Amino acid sequence: MPPAQPLTTRSRAWLARRKHHLAFRLILLFVALRLRWLAWRHPTFRKELQRRNIMMVWRTHDGRIARWFHFSPNRVRSGSGLRERCHISVSFKDADYGSTTLIQLLDDQRLFFVGMRQGKIRLNGNIKGLLWFRTVSEYLVPGGVQIWRPQTKTRREDRPRSK
Repeated sequence: MPPAQPLTTRSRAWLARRKHHLAFRLILLFVALRLRWLAWRHPTFRKELQRRNIMMVWRTHDGRIARWFHFSPNRVRSGSGLRERCHISVSFKDADYGSTTLIQLLDDQRLFFVGMRQGKIRLNGNIKGLLWFRTVSEYLVPGGVQIWRPQTKTRREDRPRSK
């Protein structure tokens, strides 16, 4: 078997873009699965869904990667691609920025507002729907926003002594 050709700079850039595209798609898929699970199992979230009929789209600015979410009473549906009639649109500059921002949101909620000020994140649509989604977004992360808790170091005198 002949040896593999070394990667060119162009090939490396293409692979890096594909990696970020895949990461952004997977994050959106996991958000969709979490929202569906919450609508099925979480009583407070189900109460928030009552009297709602909202279509929301998360996408990149160019529209290459997009996922829609339809919030209806006791149900959340989702699919890939753009929808014509949507009430709320959250648009990220590109897949790389979207994936890194959504991952870093777990540690710092202010990043979303920084991205909006810089024009890298655009919100369009019904302001009431945006405010409602802000209140229910707290349910997305299991156990609250702080997933990774720093380990506390035990003092030497608090440790059990081995004999």
